[in-house]
Amino acid sequence: MTYGETLCERVESSLKRAMEIHQFQCTQLDGEVTVSGTVQSLADLNRIPTIARLVPGVRKVVNKMACQPESNASE
Repeated sequence: MTYGETLCERVESSLKRAMEIHQFQCTQLDGEVTVSGTVQSLADLNRIPTIARLVPGVRKVVNKMACQPESNASE
């Protein structure tokens, strides 16, 4: 943990080490974090609460992330 890093910054860092996330937003209040944005797969979407709960200080995760697979623009 980096000194001065907020809970949301730690959650974002942990999630981005595990998966690709776009348009990430996070709010927190008393250890409850609400995350939103997009991920590439349902598997990643389902892993978010587990990964976020591993961050020290997180007591509850509200997952408002969405799955939006990248489309292949050349098709």
